[in-house]
Amino acid sequence: MLPPLLRLVRIENSLLVSIAIIAGQIMSIGKIPDLFFILFSIIPPFLETMGAFAANDYFDIETDGTLNRTDRPLVSGEFSKAFAIKFAILCYAIAIVSSWFVNSLAFITIVVFALISFSYSFKVKRVQVIGSIFVASAMAVPFIYGSFSLNVWPPASVIVATIILLILGIAREFVLTTRDIRGDKAAGIKTLPMIIGPRKTLWVAAILFWIGMALTLYPFLKLEKFYYKLRYWCRWCFSCFI
Repeated sequence: MLPPLLRLVRIENSLLVSIAIIAGQIMSIGKIPDLFFILFSIIPPFLETMGAFAANDYFDIETDGTLNRTDRPLVSGEFSKAFAIKFAILCYAIAIVSSWFVNSLAFITIVVFALISFSYSFKVKRVQVIGSIFVASAMAVPFIYGSFSLNVWPPASVIVATIILLILGIAREFVLTTRDIRGDKAAGIKTLPMIIGPRKTLWVAAILFWIGMALTLYPFLKLEKFYYKLRYWCRWCFSCFI
């Protein structure tokens, strides 16, 4: 079993995020970036992910206790709630400050998703489907961040990979909510299975999985013209806020 601190921050998720970022960088420029730049650019999202999971355990301690999740360090008493939230804030702070030295696009991305991940743990997860979308967006954004860290606009391959991961992430979250009904009820969280039932929720998840899989056919379809029109309008809209 991993040490308590690594279990608190779910270190494996930070590693997966790092791999996705490197993949996004390679897809954006067609080659492996400088090793020093790779290490420097993944520090902010690596720490932001650690902070997100520490904060999630802080706000989720009652639910985890109801489900008898003794593998969680706060439930088992290996760390206090105060330590978890202080460590989360420290990770967020270092992530945001360090992202400023990557570039402005990386900084904006880290700030936005720090707010998203914290607000999800604090309140949004209790708002039906929106909570699942928040989690899925955090799973998908590393590819976009990979492009932004290089100060380039994401190419078609990165956009499609992000959309696929977003759809599959939402499907995954729907499946997980069918498993956590008892704990979610105890915590006052209203999820999709409580509204339409577990069976229908699994059907919705299955449909989303199939849509995600269908999108993997993108490289074999002639959608480049549509993508470049979409990219033009996205860049124009994005420039309005910078």
